[in-house]
Amino acid sequence: MRLVLVNLSNGKVSCTSISREVINSYLGGRGLGVRMLYDLAPANVDPLSDENPLIFLTSELMGTGIPGAVKTCIATKSPLSGTVLMSLAGGDFGLRLRAAGIDGLVVTGKAESPCFLAVEKGEVRICDAGGLWGLTTDECSRELLPQGTQHTQVACIGPAGERGVLFASVMSDGHAFGRGGTGAVMGSKNLKAIVVHGRAADIPHIEPRDEFRSLLTDIARRIKQSPRLARFGKYGTSGNISLVNERGLLPTRNYSFTQFAEANSVSGENLQPLMLRRFGCPGCPVRCRRLVQMKTGPHSDLIVDGPEYETIWAFGPHLENGDLDSILAAAWFCNSYGVDTISMGNVLGFLADCLERGILCPDDIGSADFGFGNVRDVPDLIRLTALKEGIGSLLALGVKRAAQRLGEEAEGLAAHVKGLEMSGYDPRGAKGMGLGYATSPRGACHERAFLAQETFGAPPPMDRLAYKGKGRVVKQRQDEVAILDSLGICVFAAGPDAVTMEDLARFYSMVSGSSFTTSDFQVIGERICNLERLYNLREGLVAADDDLPDVIKGNVQSQGPSKGHTVEIEAMLTEYYAARGWTQDGRLTREQEINALMK
Repeated sequence: MRLVLVNLSNGKVSCTSISREVINSYLGGRGLGVRMLYDLAPANVDPLSDENPLIFLTSELMGTGIPGAVKTCIATKSPLSGTVLMSLAGGDFGLRLRAAGIDGLVVTGKAESPCFLAVEKGEVRICDAGGLWGLTTDECSRELLPQGTQHTQVACIGPAGERGVLFASVMSDGHAFGRGGTGAVMGSKNLKAIVVHGRAADIPHIEPRDEFRSLLTDIARRIKQSPRLARFGKYGTSGNISLVNERGLLPTRNYSFTQFAEANSVSGENLQPLMLRRFGCPGCPVRCRRLVQMKTGPHSDLIVDGPEYETIWAFGPHLENGDLDSILAAAWFCNSYGVDTISMGNVLGFLADCLERGILCPDDIGSADFGFGNVRDVPDLIRLTALKEGIGSLLALGVKRAAQRLGEEAEGLAAHVKGLEMSGYDPRGAKGMGLGYATSPRGACHERAFLAQETFGAPPPMDRLAYKGKGRVVKQRQDEVAILDSLGICVFAAGPDAVTMEDLARFYSMVSGSSFTTSDFQVIGERICNLERLYNLREGLVAADDDLPDVIKGNVQSQGPSKGHTVEIEAMLTEYYAARGWTQDGRLTREQEINALMK
């Protein structure tokens, strides 16, 4: 595995390689990223300092034709949560990086003036970006990718990343490295963009080809016959809105309720008439991405990529907003300015709650007209946040820090874990999701332990309102997702109806030239999760940080299918720590520490 190291402070570019032993121990992507972050970042490093590395990593399965092997990982320390940050995005940025002869890119230091990196044929050049600074992500991409450019991709930040908004994103062709502030870290280095040129045909082929082709054919058959993937391809994750609402899991009005009366009006089915075309990531037959165009309102000419479930939830039910066009506008402004849609929607829900309860008054938000059910000026609030102007300077801190500035009453309204805002599945109706939020290494993330059996009732169904036994199940799922993230596999392409863990063990054995089984992957998945925990402990996090916010834990749901429920987080944590073999205060044993670092 070939890495390029770029020090922006002194302009030095160098190359190194990772041994097969280390790669086989962490696989790539997320797993290798946390190991590199642990080694390269000083303990307690300021996330926005020169010393915090920004690490882009691919996997050896990317570009081989395996469906869903498209996820590039950014590893760094989060400026929002202070935790390890692993942010993944699909598309072809990682594919182009591998095609250019580079498997990973490590950026340290800070340039004296705005710059971008040009990557081609195994070489990286540091180029002047003075003319790009201040541009939106769309404008920057157009400048670096003139019409007709082929085999090239861009990852860039918008004004939010330049100004250090703590939940700023890195954007690449409509895909977001969205959670935790990757864009703020990139901006702190005066790095506007990375443009990569490489032909996919230049990625080395795999031997033996016959076995490889046979396995791909079998997977293609499963995907074609899968009702789940047929629906997912048609609607993307937006097709989950109605189902989640029916089950009483849809956070509404800043987590006050778990159902939204107008959910059907913002569902994937209702989005369908606005779709211009479907497409997908390279080599993936599911084709879950969609381009849609707004039909009414002041932004009716805008064409938007997606949006997916989380974005629809964040600017829809979360704000008690049933107007789909306004959600599409919010998605476009977030992507253009480069802010995470989940966090942005959360801070707006928090703002609406503070206004309603008198913690803030209308004068505090300037000329904006805003509140639950009143989203006319949401685009202006997104712009103010990205530019850190007016009320936006408070919102740009995220809900945890904004609430701390406003006082104790406001802190009771802030939905976050470890500083990362919660997403659109209410854990009072899915207890395992609550444990997943509390123990996710990067903060309140639904992706690291998503239990489809619990949330959607997928077979075999699981009692979503039970809490006993969830510690073991969540631990197992976290270990599995660590493998998927490290191999660059999209979680939606993984499963018995698509790419199984057994398939991945066979694929990786062919790629690496070593022999791997699913049992080996279980060991590696646990190692990765333990190392992420070890990193967070080093940075000062403790067991008390594995908790849920008062807005959830302190409020029994009053209506709907989840009526009468809260989350029994303490009992689940005890079971979870035992399943992981950690101590009662959430620390690793000495043997686990040694194994995590492969010493």
